Parts: sequence; C-alpha cells; structure tokens
Amino acid sequence: MWRSTRDSAAAVLAFIEYLKATGQREGPDRTVTVHVNGKQAGKVEFAGASKLGEAKTIEIEPDLIASGLNTVKISASSGPVYYSMSASWHVEAKKIEARTGSAEITREYFRVDRAAAASENGQYRLTPLDGQVNVGEEILVRVTVRPRSAMEYMAFEDPVPSGFEVREDPGDRYSWNYWYGRREVRDNRVAVFAHALPARGAWSFEYLMTPEHEGEYLVMPTRAWSMYYPDLAARGESTVIKVGRGQ
Repeated sequence: MWRSTRDSAAAVLAFIEYLKATGQREGPDRTVTVHVNGKQAGKVEFAGASKLGEAKTIEIEPDLIASGLNTVKISASSGPVYYSMSASWHVEAKKIEARTGSAEITREYFRVDRAAAASENGQYRLTPLDGQVNVGEEILVRVTVRPRSAMEYMAFEDPVPSGFEVREDPGDRYSWNYWYGRREVRDNRVAVFAHALPARGAWSFEYLMTPEHEGEYLVMPTRAWSMYYPDLAARGESTVIKVGRGQ
C-alpha cells in the first residue's frame, strides 16, 4: 500500500534502476507528438541523454477539446516516453458553493477587541463579523472541519484575501497540543497538515489577519485534499468581505 513519501522515493529509485537495466538512459533523439481528437496539439524534441533530465509541457488549446468524450494520442519516435496529464478549468461565479465530499468545512470571521474583557477561555473578546470591517482592524479567522469519513495525509488551505496581512502566531507551531502536525503561513494562504482525522468530531484552526486596503474582496473557499488519496477532498464556500477606510 502506498502510504508515505518514503514509498514514493522507493518507487522513483526503482524506476531509475529499470531505466538503467533497459538502456533507456541513453539513446537516439526522440520526437513526441500529441494529437487531440485527430488534430495535432503539439510536438516536442528530446536530444539524446537529456531526455531523462528534462521535462517539457504541451498545452492543449481549448478549441481542440469537444464536449463529452475526447481522444488523446501520444506517439514517439525511437522508443518509449513517460508522461502525465492533467486538466483544469475556471468558471466565472460571484459565489462558490461548498462541496461536502469527505468533510464539511465552515469558516467564520470575528472582530478582535483587546480592550474589552476576554470571553471565557479566551485571550480577547471576539464578536462575529457582521458588515463592514475597517482598515487596521484585527480579525480572527476560524476554520472548522467536520470529517464525514476517516481522512489521512490531509492538507487544509485557507486563502487569505488580497490586501490582508496575516499576523504570525508566536506559539510553537510544532507543539503537540494541536490536532495538526504543522502550520504554514504563505503569501496567499494559511495551510495546516494533519496525518489522520477520524470520521467524527469537529477540528478547528485559527489565525489573525488585518486588512491594509479598503475595497470589496471575494475570498475563495477553504480547500481540503489528501496528498495520497485523491478521493479525500472537500471545500467550503466563498465569502465576501467589505473593508472601509475607518476613522
């Protein structure tokens, strides 16, 4: 069973040994041609030994793709080639609905009031965000995951709105007090990684952010996906946040 990156590394090393044994590490130049629905979509050349250390990409033009079933034919001269394929598309929408595949994901925003008395078991007073937020206001983001099936090797990514700055948490990101194994703050999202979650309960992570520019922002949904099991996936719904200049 393929359970970790160690298994991935073993598969790569075995593949290298196979290439050595079959003599595919060296060989003549090769031309790879891709046809989509009978029409040529692209052609690439690989020169001698460089073919193992170089990856090339062919992007298929949308007008070659038909509605429904499509046929892709890959041909190569002078021996085999190894390839992967992926498809992506974008749909214009003012709101993206949640997709509760392997989990239900909700996201909440709260105003942070450090001057008021803190709520029970809290560091500061939280008020649910209702309406406009002002530039410079501190906002707490809470993402809650309710698994509908057992989940393994999961990544949970919450997009950060453009014009917002995430405040780094001074706590220990490697602490065993959290249900996840690691948290990362990136330029456009906050990500947490969990080895396993049971098919019950609710699991939350939080972070603080501050708006730096006024405007209306469409925040993309929180996304959950498994690094090894593509069927384990889910997403929340999109959110709109309005930011005013304030005082």
